[in-house]
Amino acid sequence: MNTFRSLVAVTSAIALSLAVAACGGEDGDVDSSVGGGAGEGSDGSTGGTSSTGGQDGGTGGSDAVCITDSSEPSGSSTVIWSDGEVAENLTATFGNDGQLEPANLTVPVNERFGITNPPGGDLRAIAIGCADAQTLSADITAGFIINEPGVYEVYDEAANGYQGATVGTITVE
Repeated sequence: MNTFRSLVAVTSAIALSLAVAACGGEDGDVDSSVGGGAGEGSDGSTGGTSSTGGQDGGTGGSDAVCITDSSEPSGSSTVIWSDGEVAENLTATFGNDGQLEPANLTVPVNERFGITNPPGGDLRAIAIGCADAQTLSADITAGFIINEPGVYEVYDEAANGYQGATVGTITVE
């Protein structure tokens, strides 16, 4: 009986160590896939099911540097979910075509901006850069802060029957 318990304990320990190794990365790892398009990960895959905007490894857009594996709820140390008041001129809203208006929102570094899903809008799952997706039901504005300059793609994981789509960009200056 003791041999059986030992075997179970050893097997469990091995399985746990393999699972930890598969997660990889340490806090503050810099995402090397910067510059890829939304839907394209560092491994060349597209439209994945990860929680980084279908981006399998994430992307900060053409100029951005994303730092992932954060203690922030967004999963990113660069793109941070942030509740609070948002200035109207720093808000992009989903239009009837499922794209953001304006298509490119320019915001200052470390300034709270919003993405609004208007009343009657479809469910959205918004991922900006390398952050995990933020779900938006109708009549909700989600707040974000980005602390690194660059161009960040906004990806809606729920678009196109959950196949996902790039819906706009955020330029941080």
